[in-house]
Amino acid sequence: MHLETLTTPPGTPVVVRAHGLLSEQEQRALADDCFALEQRFVDASISGAREDWRSGSIVYDPPASGLLVGERVRAIAAEVATRLGVASLATIASLECQLALYGDGGFYKLHTDSRGPDVERRVLSYVHYVSRRPRPFEGGALRVVAPGGGALEIDPEDGTTVFFPSELEHEVLPVRVPSGAFADGRFAMTGWIWRP
Repeated sequence: MHLETLTTPPGTPVVVRAHGLLSEQEQRALADDCFALEQRFVDASISGAREDWRSGSIVYDPPASGLLVGERVRAIAAEVATRLGVASLATIASLECQLALYGDGGFYKLHTDSRGPDVERRVLSYVHYVSRRPRPFEGGALRVVAPGGGALEIDPEDGTTVFFPSELEHEVLPVRVPSGAFADGRFAMTGWIWRP
């Protein structure tokens, strides 16, 4: 596995991208499991938010192959936190993991993952991308806003994992799925690491 720290000028670390969190065989098994879950996805609207804030779907209890992502994330969380200047993660209170899907027209406007009393102990967010090859959708980049301005747009490349501090504003840019097929959407295992 290879970790890459992405920065904005003047060198502020904003994102860590992991290549090879899963083996190729594990990644393909995860993809197959994700594509088989069409009937289990539910609307991902946000309680109390405007209806035009998010268009996507969620499976709150991902398959076992998805839980493997969480295990691998836990194993490298301390190193990722250090690279991003996040408070020490020597102790992790909990780790959440869910499966998100953005189909044709899907998006998620600018937000943070730790705003509000229910989620203020989230310190590190992660997104592990899953898609068919070659990629059948367009768009869907993750845009993360750096402290003090500037932003990074991260390509949703199959098999990569992106980490960023949960307090940073971020968004999923609009997705276009020309085929309209369920399995051609932008899938991702998403989650959060909580401090005690």
